[in-house]
Amino acid sequence: MRLEPLTRSSNVRHDLLVSNSDETTVANVFTRWGVWQFGNLAASYKTHFSELPSQTLHMHSTCNVLAN
Repeated sequence: MRLEPLTRSSNVRHDLLVSNSDETTVANVFTRWGVWQFGNLAASYKTHFSELPSQTLHMHSTCNVLAN
């Protein structure tokens, strides 16, 4: 199954937002969605969301820790 780039980026973003950076990596999330060319999706992701996937994962994980 081939997902459109924005759909794939949105799915990756969702997984990064609900993940804990201590338990997962961007590479884990990418491969879960069938992404093997990490640089290409990272560039597309930054275009759509104005941040890198690693920033989404780490920023959200930090917010979760502070909220608890």
